[in-house]
Amino acid sequence: MLVAQPVARRAFLSATAPLRPARAHARHLRAGSRVLAEHGDKQARLAASKLATRLVHPVSTTKDPYGGSSTPLYQTATFAFEDGGEYDYTRSGNPTRTQLESVMADLEGATRSFAFTSGMGALAVAMRLVPSGGHIVTGDDIYGGTSRLLSRVAPDQGITVSNVDMCDLEAVRAAMRPETKLVWLESPTNPRMQVTDVAGVAAIARQHGALSIVDNSIMAPVPQQPLYPSYGSTYCGSTNYGPTYHVQVLQQPLALGADISMTSATKFVAGHSDVTAGNPSLSPEPSPNPSPDH
Repeated sequence: MLVAQPVARRAFLSATAPLRPARAHARHLRAGSRVLAEHGDKQARLAASKLATRLVHPVSTTKDPYGGSSTPLYQTATFAFEDGGEYDYTRSGNPTRTQLESVMADLEGATRSFAFTSGMGALAVAMRLVPSGGHIVTGDDIYGGTSRLLSRVAPDQGITVSNVDMCDLEAVRAAMRPETKLVWLESPTNPRMQVTDVAGVAAIARQHGALSIVDNSIMAPVPQQPLYPSYGSTYCGSTNYGPTYHVQVLQQPLALGADISMTSATKFVAGHSDVTAGNPSLSPEPSPNPSPDH
């Protein structure tokens, strides 16, 4: 009897072998129907996925006729312009860059992200948001390139700049003027790694009808492995000796009320010292009290 059972099982499996692929296919169809019923088409399913899945399988904005699993690198200056095509010249648009901007917007929780050839290139454009006669409030501990931009280039454009301790909200509030158009901060700062109350500063900017921009390069919006206790970082003068726990994305300034988040992709987004790039991303909700110049 014990011998007969394996023999009978083998005979059954042999007889039903031709049916197994059809049954498996039917199971896949049923499973697919359930997923479609819950999430809709592929784009909707991806949008409903967790961040790690969306990074590996991003919602594609690139029409690849071969369906490559990785985004193609379109290393061309010009495109065939037929019937009003989407792309004509890489300076004004490139499918690879569009895909990068789409993924960065997803990471930042933004409505739109823009790819520049460097972080300073992105910040130079951000400064152009301020008209001649306007005023910028920024920190007293900021990246050297930013400091030179605001101290040497901004005055030539007729823009005045006030440097204050961004850890002191009252100092930020006192620095605001009627002509203040932009509040510019870093958190953590470079080089002293001071952590600023982004939400508090953004709220002050909003109350005065100014835009706020956060240089988010140090806390770039990239998924992290569990972080172990770190020492030496300061939160407005107080040294933090506590543990840093795992988070999916380190910091999203737009979720804290900032209007613009700028990440230098040269640093942690690329991470291998082989790329220079800057990605400013825009808030889904514009500042509710913009000044007339905005």
